[in-house]
Amino acid sequence: MGSILVTGVPGIGRTTLLRSVRAKVGLPIVTFGSVMYNVARSRGLLSHRDEMRRLPPEAQLEVQRVAALSVAKLGTCVVDTHLTVLTPHGMLAGMPMPILQSMQPMRILMVEAAPVEIRARRKRCKDRQHDDETEEQVEAHQALNRAMAMSLANLTGATVKIIFNHENKPENAVAQLLESMRGVPVTSIRRLLREDPYLAEEVPG
Repeated sequence: MGSILVTGVPGIGRTTLLRSVRAKVGLPIVTFGSVMYNVARSRGLLSHRDEMRRLPPEAQLEVQRVAALSVAKLGTCVVDTHLTVLTPHGMLAGMPMPILQSMQPMRILMVEAAPVEIRARRKRCKDRQHDDETEEQVEAHQALNRAMAMSLANLTGATVKIIFNHENKPENAVAQLLESMRGVPVTSIRRLLREDPYLAEEVPG
């Protein structure tokens, strides 16, 4: 069994939704960006998570590769991640082939909302450094994610589902996430967490 990817553009509310899901599923939930940050910080590449997308593409790919190997040890898990990343050099694939081979996703759950809702959430967020994209740019980013999701599905056989996280209706999105995760077997991960420094702080044992 592979991973369940939960993805969407920055500010869509994935992490908030997964906090509500965490207590109701037996699967480990890991934020891939946080694992990447742990890898990059251990190598002295950055001091803040939002600096990740400003690293040179080759450095990002290496950090992605190491992080993916750590997450793959968990077996079946939920991975909060991005399918595309906006960098100063253009869009970078969040799941290039080496990472895809490690993750082996079986379900891709895409969280979306109206661009106006996403821009409003970004403005309210104080602890992240979001780019000031227009509604047109946000919609283009979501469309690119959909194309990327279907490309990954074609390569892996994973299913793709779009879940709308509209303003003031998070319970609807949470219910759909839970339904999509139902019936997936749970793997014991306590020993792995103790042994892997990049995961130890990310997934509670």
